[in-house]
Amino acid sequence: MLIGISAAVAAAAFAVLAVYLITLIQTAKRSLDHTNETLNLIRTEIESVRIQSVSLMAAGEKLVKEAEAKLHTLDPIASSVKQTGEAIEQVTTSMKEVSAAVSRSASGIGQTLERNTVRFSEIAEYAAMGVQLWQKWQSHRTAKAASKAQVQTMEE
Repeated sequence: MLIGISAAVAAAAFAVLAVYLITLIQTAKRSLDHTNETLNLIRTEIESVRIQSVSLMAAGEKLVKEAEAKLHTLDPIASSVKQTGEAIEQVTTSMKEVSAAVSRSASGIGQTLERNTVRFSEIAEYAAMGVQLWQKWQSHRTAKAASKAQVQTMEE
């Protein structure tokens, strides 16, 4: 009988152990199923992120190309601005040279005017003397003609 009880206890223990293992395996299976679902969701999200990254990289590459093209279109403008600056610099230099030449000319004219002022005053004096001589000669001619006319009137 002891063997029968031992066999019954061993069978009961085996049954409890089997039920516990079955429950444990089912719980493990559910965990693995849940983990598998989570991994599938992660794969889906990773694929979505990969697709978005690829499209974002393509858009970024397009923007870089457009920016590069726009920069290349600005090259002639920058060159024109540089040339305009050089032209303005040349005009400024020319204006300085013209201003210096005008200043030298004005200074030269002033010096010439100062030298010739004395000559002009001498010429004016000579002209005044000439006018006086002419007036004296005219008055002398008039007086001579008048005296000639008087002599003729007396003779008659």
